[in-house]
Amino acid sequence: MAKSSSNRILSTPSSYAREHYLYVQEIGTLQSLEPHISKRQNLNSFLFLVVLDGEGTLNYSGTRHRISAGDCALINCARPYSHESSATHPWSLKWVHFNGLEASYYYDYFISRENSYLFRPRSILPFTDVLDQLYLCQQNKNP
Repeated sequence: MAKSSSNRILSTPSSYAREHYLYVQEIGTLQSLEPHISKRQNLNSFLFLVVLDGEGTLNYSGTRHRISAGDCALINCARPYSHESSATHPWSLKWVHFNGLEASYYYDYFISRENSYLFRPRSILPFTDVLDQLYLCQQNKNP
């Protein structure tokens, strides 16, 4: 069994929230201590992740990408995907699974604007700040 340290919160939004808003399904952090592959498909969810440190691979849309500290990914989890931390430089991630009636429209719009599902912003700080705030909201059960 692969060794890692993680914190995560599973969220159960109200039916009203599911019908009207974008909502968090699960949010957390991961520090891999050795290689670990996570494979999924056919999830009714979107995943946003940011690599804080280290490196690994992301397989999505039939393409394998090497990703490292400073990279972000936004993927539709209905499609098959996997990610794996490097054996020599294990990664640290922050991530959120989210959904909502408008989520697929936001995702499609993001991709249609000639953005890749994999990107490297000038700074990851705005993304990590939002993920930290979302984590606290979920932890405090703040509506």
